[in-house]
Amino acid sequence: MSTEKKNFIAVKFDRVEIQEIEKQGNINFADLGLPSGRKWALRNVGAESEEDCGFLMDFDTANAIQFEDGWHLPTKEDFIELDENCAHKWIVNNGVPGILFTSIHNGNSIFLPAAGYSWFDNDEYGATRNGRGSLGVYWSSSYYSATYAYYLYFDSSEVDPQDNDDRRYGFTVRAVQ
Repeated sequence: MSTEKKNFIAVKFDRVEIQEIEKQGNINFADLGLPSGRKWALRNVGAESEEDCGFLMDFDTANAIQFEDGWHLPTKEDFIELDENCAHKWIVNNGVPGILFTSIHNGNSIFLPAAGYSWFDNDEYGATRNGRGSLGVYWSSSYYSATYAYYLYFDSSEVDPQDNDDRRYGFTVRAVQ
């Protein structure tokens, strides 16, 4: 496992500050029995536990992360596959609201915390955070247009695996293999 660090800009969920994201290796995962064989990481990039929201980052930063061993950001199609092959339920896991995706194939599950989002621009970098505990937005690696990208959106009443918005928003990231 490499200890090399790359300089990326991200915001830790609980406080506004610039941090470095370590090269992502040794990722614990869940096999949800998906048709593609895709494995899902058990925690977000920058998270210390399943319930920790990890880093909020813009789309370009998310896509610059260097993962190891074939891990990468999910595509829009990965989010659609997750939605179509898992039951989802809004829960509170150890005090953290979020959504539990449970495989309809093997019963394995992953929890995605409702980390909310941040707006990233030049004047107030990461200063605006919204939706903590009430919604989750997770970047995909898929572009919608030159300035927009796809992401997974969820709240207590809906899941949208192919929503899209401005790439400057700060969303959370969950890796797949």
